[in-house]
Amino acid sequence: MSTSTVHPLALPGASKEETQAPEDRIAARSHWIFFVTAYRVSSVLDRLRDVEQTCAQLHQKPLQADSASPSEPLGTSLSSRSISKPRHNGYDTGTPASQSSPRDWWLPRGQKPCDPASPLPHTPSTVIGVGDSFQCMRSAVLQIRKNASSSHSALSILFQDVEPPRDLAKHWTKHYVNETPFILYANLFPGDVVAHLPDVLHLPHIHVDPVMVVIYYCVLYNGACLEFLHATEEDALAMIKRPRSLYQCALRAMPAWRREATGTASDFIAAIMLSIAATDNFDQELSWQLHKLACEYAQKLRLHEIDRGDRSPPIGLNVPDLEESRASFWKLVQLDYLFRLIHDKPRTITADAGSWTVDLPGLRADTDHDTDGFRSTYYIVQSRITFAVAEFFHNFEDSAEIGDDELLSKTEAICRQIEDLYDEWRVVQWLDESELDSAKLYIMSEVAVFGHLSIIFMLRRVKAKIKKVDQLELVDAEVARLPLAQKASREAVKIVQRLASPLFHIILISIFFDSLQMDVAYQYLARSLMASTELFETENDVLLFNNMAEYLATFAQDEMEVRPLASAITKLRDDIQQHRREVSLLRGRAFQEGQPARPSLLLKGFPAFQGADPLGDELEAKL
Repeated sequence: MSTSTVHPLALPGASKEETQAPEDRIAARSHWIFFVTAYRVSSVLDRLRDVEQTCAQLHQKPLQADSASPSEPLGTSLSSRSISKPRHNGYDTGTPASQSSPRDWWLPRGQKPCDPASPLPHTPSTVIGVGDSFQCMRSAVLQIRKNASSSHSALSILFQDVEPPRDLAKHWTKHYVNETPFILYANLFPGDVVAHLPDVLHLPHIHVDPVMVVIYYCVLYNGACLEFLHATEEDALAMIKRPRSLYQCALRAMPAWRREATGTASDFIAAIMLSIAATDNFDQELSWQLHKLACEYAQKLRLHEIDRGDRSPPIGLNVPDLEESRASFWKLVQLDYLFRLIHDKPRTITADAGSWTVDLPGLRADTDHDTDGFRSTYYIVQSRITFAVAEFFHNFEDSAEIGDDELLSKTEAICRQIEDLYDEWRVVQWLDESELDSAKLYIMSEVAVFGHLSIIFMLRRVKAKIKKVDQLELVDAEVARLPLAQKASREAVKIVQRLASPLFHIILISIFFDSLQMDVAYQYLARSLMASTELFETENDVLLFNNMAEYLATFAQDEMEVRPLASAITKLRDDIQQHRREVSLLRGRAFQEGQPARPSLLLKGFPAFQGADPLGDELEAKL
């Protein structure tokens, strides 16, 4: 009897399968049925959304003369043509059903990914909300979040009987343990148990606690993400749907865990891992609820007082493990400040900072597991930003005593401290010059972007308090004129631009544009460009905007969820280009007439700074 097995990337129906024993064929089919099912359900939802968008377009405006080719029936939309267009990959054998290749094995038979060269279908204005052209990116992100929430609810039900294949589960588990740059509370992580779960999880005579099932799927999810980040562009195409499918499995296991959770160390690990996974998948509200739960469990486990001299370390920790716990605790604090500053959530573990007795972790340059300097640099930058934001909230809560002017002055000083941190540690140069792998590069870039966005959000909060308004969006026009905010937005956009590559997964878009709200930085950069009459000096900023718009438009061909965001940034890019064309025309006309063009005339019709001449005498002097 043959004992050969089919490779996980082998196509279903391959000739080798016919020679296998029945039990081997069943095992082989388990390699692909999980992801085929996941893709089919996701594909149905994507197509339903595409139909809704197409119907909205046809309802809102008459069909253009060039919307369908002469050979197509009237009413054939651009989106329907672009979605159905296959990508040629060198495996064409004549019939659609036979045009599958090993790298797109997870697709339904005969279906291929979309062609990135095909035009991007236009997202209706009702989706991105063009009432304020500068807020269209925020509206687009909220629309993506809404769509993702609907998908999670539907897919978690439809995946009830779907399981990942065992050998891939083992592979992802090893990948997570060996390749993760920084595991929160690794000393509490039940690694030995998780390593055996692929073999025993579904054995009928073995019971696995629901909390371990949640941790197991979170480990598989992170392992699949790491595999994607380390893959080549060609292999990554076959892996792009895997993390989303595994996240659905974790959601499916969550209700049973919550019913039995009591606040053990395993409950804490499950809460924090699933919270981070939710952040990756446009599930901000779930991420927040799980973060609160993790902070509650952390205090119950006394992780906030591990260095109290009068008490022994918490259960499960010994002295050699304390360094990992100290670093992880300050990461948990940073996450709490992120929720407070960017998402306006109430404080959780930072509510009683006076009770903390957690030292800073020691850093050694000769540490074996920090040969590239990643852990030390990451921790220093993260902790300095965290302390800066903590100081801001201390001042902000005492603003009634110090007054608005002093609050603004102190906030600007804190912002300059963060700028000095980037200069002192040469963060951007280090990101460019270091030979970090993709996972470490993305993690370090996330912290660096958080620092720049902290500057923007601190200034927004102070200005909103001074103006006595509840919505931060109402002060954006004013904050965008501040040099500190302009520099921070530009630097944040530069960092994200460095990451734009074929491996820029939908997860990274969720992290940067939903969790960190990078759209605010792009909005401020757009406001600056739309208020400027200096065409040559702003060329690099325009290039940053154009590159990301072009990249998202290409990326949206394969990931339909991104289309609202791609359409929104494309609209802003077009507005900027139109503004620059009009400035150029007015300058040319003024040159012909021998008179300088006034900035107020050049800016007429652009809402970057409505109700005021934003450039004033300074631009008058320049012209």
